[in-house]
Amino acid sequence: MKGIDFKDRVAGGIIGCAVGDALGLSVEFKDRERLKENPVTDITGYGTHNQPPGAWSDDTSLTLCIIDALKEGYSLKRIANNFLKWFYEGFMTPSGYAFDIGNTTREAIVKLSTGIPPEEAGLRDFWSNGNGSLMRNIPVAIFVRNKPIEQQFKITHEISGITHAHPISLMACGIHTQIVIQLLNGLPKEEAIKKGISIAKEYYQGDSETSKYYAEFSRIFDFVIFDIPEEEISSSGYVIDTL
Repeated sequence: MKGIDFKDRVAGGIIGCAVGDALGLSVEFKDRERLKENPVTDITGYGTHNQPPGAWSDDTSLTLCIIDALKEGYSLKRIANNFLKWFYEGFMTPSGYAFDIGNTTREAIVKLSTGIPPEEAGLRDFWSNGNGSLMRNIPVAIFVRNKPIEQQFKITHEISGITHAHPISLMACGIHTQIVIQLLNGLPKEEAIKKGISIAKEYYQGDSETSKYYAEFSRIFDFVIFDIPEEEISSSGYVIDTL
């Protein structure tokens, strides 16, 4: 791990996101048992969303929207504008139009289109904790890597909050950011995961708004996740399950 150039790590994270997305797109929403019987071994097409081989979903499109915005510096409004361009104009899509969007993301983007600022557009109810903001979080982690720890969490939360603003979604993205930062710093995978989780755990325990949701992440914060059997890990769209 230590011999990999930092730029290669960044490229690997972004390209890996797109390739993994393209691999999974045709079998999205298929259950784990069915995929064990018919495992994905190559990029295929015309499955769940009837898209050609190599197409990616909203997850990669919104990841690319964030990258495009952050290359000019941090602006929540610019990121939100790119989300609008994606939804209404097909910006950063493989096929020229947005064919896949979660309910929470859709509702937030519609709110943005009416002039509601990005700081207020995200949904804050418990049932709006799908994995949408987590799936696009890699470039956020890359962007905040060298910033003070408070800024790392603040920016991560703000970008998640454009669409997913409930504390559980913010925390999931914050944990993910810290893990990605440790991978970018060259730590081996398991060590990076444990250190990233530990940093996030300390931060969220001390925050009055998020500490009340600590128990929701207990399997992660207590590192039980390393030992529990696969069948006890759900593959639903709930953001904690995805994390």
